[in-house]
Amino acid sequence: AICVVCRGERPAALVRPKTSEPYCKICFFDAFEREIHETIMKEQLFKPGETIAVAASGGKGSETK
Repeated sequence: AICVVCRGERPAALVRPKTSEPYCKICFFDAFEREIHETIMKEQLFKPGETIAVAASGGKGSETK
C-alpha cells in the first residue's frame, strides 16, 4: 500500500484505525501531532509555558470514529 498523504514517496507503515487509510511513518506522525495541536488550541487545554506530556496506546480504547 502507498501512503495517502505523500502518495508513494514512502511506503505505508500502518493503516490508521481512525480513517482506515494507509500512512507512512512520517505522514502519520505529522497528522497525529497536527490533530493534537488543533484540539489543544480549540479547547484551550493549557496555558502558555505549561509543560505537558502526551501518551497514546493505539489500542482499541483509543479509537474514535
